[in-house]
Amino acid sequence: MTSPDALFQAVLDATSDAVMVTDRAGIIRRANTAFTKLTGHALPALEGMNARDLFREYNDEEFCEGLWSTKERQHYESVRSKHADGKAQLHSLTMTPIRDASGEPS
Repeated sequence: MTSPDALFQAVLDATSDAVMVTDRAGIIRRANTAFTKLTGHALPALEGMNARDLFREYNDEEFCEGLWSTKERQHYESVRSKHADGKAQLHSLTMTPIRDASGEPS
């Protein structure tokens, strides 16, 4: 039998879209293979990293903090990030809050 964590990771890896899952503080808890290819960072290096660190060099602090402020609904941003090789990249980013049973972002 497949564990829920293994199943969740398999679902993430099955998509060609780059996906990272963070907690409310912006700490990366999961990422998929497409995200590691996009950023050039290996999965073990990403998990536990503050996702803002991927964006800080090319975006101001207010922008980076705003990415993880409580959002009422899904929103879209164009962001610059730093690839592991040091080069800047431009991305279209979709942020979607996941809510707990009480409706609060989790």
